[in-house]
Amino acid sequence: MSSNEKTEVVEHPQAPRYIVLMCGDGANCCTALKATDVGISLSEDEVSVAAPSTETSAMLSRLSGKAEQY
Repeated sequence: MSSNEKTEVVEHPQAPRYIVLMCGDGANCCTALKATDVGISLSEDEVSVAAPSTETSAMLSRLSGKAEQY
């Protein structure tokens, strides 16, 4: 899938107010990761193109509490 196609896949379910989570390696999914409500980059490399758009593992530990609210 292209980067634009991945973004469309993310945005389509968001239209009726679904919360969208996506995991990606950051290679060609940076735009889609930015568009999600929760984007998780599987790359631990600090130079990943997704790094500015994703959170660290410390932030992920707080994610579980937020998910329980929904």
